[in-house]
Amino acid sequence: MKTRSLITELWFINQTDRNKIVGQEGTDLDITCSSDTGQFIAALVLESSETIKAIGDNHSVSYSFKPDRTDHLSKYKCVDSKRSSIMIEITLFIRCKYGPLYLS
Repeated sequence: MKTRSLITELWFINQTDRNKIVGQEGTDLDITCSSDTGQFIAALVLESSETIKAIGDNHSVSYSFKPDRTDHLSKYKCVDSKRSSIMIEITLFIRCKYGPLYLS
């Protein structure tokens, strides 16, 4: 009897470090998640704060936006739409253009 493994690898294309993506405040940022095989993936979904940001196919999903400083340390999760056990999560680090504004 033959068995098939459901091991599927997911990764973020623009990941700069383990579980980290770095972006610049006010500059377009693309977050793309890919899988090594579409064989066991129904569709990839990109979520943040329990909100679906994008739905892709069984090979990749992409989301583009202009981050601001409130996006710093946001978490993005790439997950198979049918099997939540197939997932990967990253944290977004945003470089701010200007330091905090202090009013006296």
